[in-house]
Amino acid sequence: MRWAYRILIVSFTLLVAQNSIIAQQNEPPSISKGTIDLSSWDFSEPIPLQGEWQFWWMELLHADELSQKTPADYHCMPCLWNDGASEKLSLSPKGYATYRLNIQLPYKGYPIGLFIPDVYSAIAVYANGKQVYAVGTVGKDEETSKPNWGVQTVEYTSNTDAVELIIHISNFTHSRGGMAEPILIAKPDIIQELYKSQLFQSLFLTGCLFMGGLFFLGLFLFGRHEKPILYFSLFCFTYGYRLIGTDDYFLQSIFSGIPFWLTYILEYFSLFASVGLFAEYTYVLYPKESSKTLCRIIVGFSILLFIVTLVAPIYYSSLLVRSYLAVLLVLFIYAFYVYLRATMAKRTGAIYSLISTGIVLFTFGNIVLSYFQIIEDHPFFYFFGYIAFFFFQSLVLSYRFTHSLNKAKEEAETAAIAKTEFLSTMSHEIRTPLNAVIGMSHLLSEDPRPDQKEHLSTLTFSAKNLLYLINDILDYNKIDSGKLEFDEAELYIRELIENLAQTHKPAALNKNIELKTYIDPKVPEIILADHTRLSQILNNLISNAVKFTRKGEVNISVKLVTKSKNKAALKFTIEDTGIGIPQNKMDFIFQAFSQASSNTTREFGGTGLGLSISKKLLELQGVSIHVHSIEKKGSRFYFTQYFEFVNKPTAIANPKNYSKESDDNQNRTLEDVNILLVEDNEMNIMVASKFLSKWKAKITVAKNGDEAYQMVLKNLFAFDLVLMDLQMPIMDGYTSSMKMREIGYKGPIIALTASALLEVENKVIKAGMNDYVTKPFNPNDLYRKLIKGLSNTTPQKTP
Repeated sequence: MRWAYRILIVSFTLLVAQNSIIAQQNEPPSISKGTIDLSSWDFSEPIPLQGEWQFWWMELLHADELSQKTPADYHCMPCLWNDGASEKLSLSPKGYATYRLNIQLPYKGYPIGLFIPDVYSAIAVYANGKQVYAVGTVGKDEETSKPNWGVQTVEYTSNTDAVELIIHISNFTHSRGGMAEPILIAKPDIIQELYKSQLFQSLFLTGCLFMGGLFFLGLFLFGRHEKPILYFSLFCFTYGYRLIGTDDYFLQSIFSGIPFWLTYILEYFSLFASVGLFAEYTYVLYPKESSKTLCRIIVGFSILLFIVTLVAPIYYSSLLVRSYLAVLLVLFIYAFYVYLRATMAKRTGAIYSLISTGIVLFTFGNIVLSYFQIIEDHPFFYFFGYIAFFFFQSLVLSYRFTHSLNKAKEEAETAAIAKTEFLSTMSHEIRTPLNAVIGMSHLLSEDPRPDQKEHLSTLTFSAKNLLYLINDILDYNKIDSGKLEFDEAELYIRELIENLAQTHKPAALNKNIELKTYIDPKVPEIILADHTRLSQILNNLISNAVKFTRKGEVNISVKLVTKSKNKAALKFTIEDTGIGIPQNKMDFIFQAFSQASSNTTREFGGTGLGLSISKKLLELQGVSIHVHSIEKKGSRFYFTQYFEFVNKPTAIANPKNYSKESDDNQNRTLEDVNILLVEDNEMNIMVASKFLSKWKAKITVAKNGDEAYQMVLKNLFAFDLVLMDLQMPIMDGYTSSMKMREIGYKGPIIALTASALLEVENKVIKAGMNDYVTKPFNPNDLYRKLIKGLSNTTPQKTP
């Protein structure tokens, strides 16, 4: 409520100040009995030629005729004929008349400038008997009188020290005959500046509104399709036309060939449309505080009046404008009420709407009062009133749009968090039992009976495929969220290719496909690369090649392209003789969850993520993947990537290269190493214990984080290494690890987690753990982590 009072007080103060300023200005000489003496006036500011002009009703007289004629009456200028006639005459809006004014100038040949406003009909202006201005055609009947709009300036230099100004006006079209605004007189340059200033204001405001309308229309079309934005953009367009096409009719002055009837229809259409659109805008902006019924009444009334404008004669349709201005005032008072309620209800941007409506009430109050000739028309106030109104309304929509974007952002972030949590849960719940499946298949595969080999091979292959599927989904989420990181380390490229070939050889043999590998002898033995990501890229490509090949062969090749002092460009190629890819599907196959056709999915299976992930992983490293394919003949995928290479491997604690999948576990040992295994799942305890026992480690089991913490607290130096699960009852692995570090445990803590999300990896490090192994684990990977942890940590010593 306080805002409303403040705005009303400010508006009233400005209105009073406006009239006070006008009253305080130096009053020029007044017109009396058709004469004004300006001989002592300096003409440095425009003077309105208002007062009693000589007047002849229903006569069009020229200078030579007037010299012999006695004035019939005196008529106020500016005044409409049916509003300000003398008591002797009862005038009609329709008719014609002659006005005369004698102006006394400072000296002979004094140059003057006239600013002649628009009239509702036709006008001709004469100075000392010479026509200096005309708009439309002045006539004595409806056939000879042709109306038009226009505002112009006139420069005139008299050959005497006086000017006889004669004006002819005729009107047989409009309901407002005569002249509603005064003619202004000043020095020519002052008049030109006045004209240019008003033209600039109109063009500037029109340009602002049209650009604002285009901006908000674009925001609606390409944004969230919110109705307030659409209605406000259309309101900007319609009211923008009014500023240039109706207020001072500058548009008609610039383009004088526009027909009067068209400009008349556009004038009233823009008026009715502006009011209707603003009513709709107010309603859809704050529907809970608005009246739908009142909005529909205003819109319906606007449409009705426009239809009347189209079909009825101009005289009768123009009579409706006075009543419609009352509707306009009611609309803005109503809008002020709506915005006040919205502000009190703390609606988005309502305070800006309230301020703008207070300003527009003041501005339109001036327009209405000047229309009824109660106060003078002051474009200066309109200009800043319009600017302030549209500025604050734009703030409303901008604030609303920003608010909706922030809300959408929050919703998206919430959805992303929910998705991440779901993936984390899904990963954990699937990986946990899968860890037991893969772990047991590893154990059983070490010494199987002949009749078990095929079953174990199928079990291992199926479990790994399920693991690849989970990894693909998780990796796609990491890439999509921009949270993927690359970790370069020394990599034996030949061993990597051999291991990948060995992995896919069973599937190829089952389909009678020959799997070939070729490695250029010039390829460096050791490169610096992200083992996991490069393996993932090549694995996806090889897997697809084997999957989509029914017969023939799959070739894996690595060739040296260029080599410098410490960098080598290697070209990886995976080529098959499979089903091929149609030319129109080349780009489509790299989209997520996409394959060349639905038949491909049904026949060969898969999620369609492999190529998408491979492409994105390469692009993140600045590498492009290429494909050449002929349908039913085969495909070739290839990419070239630069790697740093080393001539000698870095010395590691254990001399064996534990990156080989074919290492014999029987030769590995963790003899006399005390390991605390913290795990709540019985199957995982059994699997991990089997491998740790095989490596001759001493195992102690704790089934939750608190139990493990109590064991370490009881004997700080009892365990050389802690193998810690993360999600457990009573106390999780993060909390347990932090508490162990707080009491001074220095041994390595390696997380054994079923989650592969990057957030989990970061939390592991922050909790004080040294490393992590992802379930289901590869025994070789687990062993490497254990050896690395023990070799990089100072051994625990009993005091």
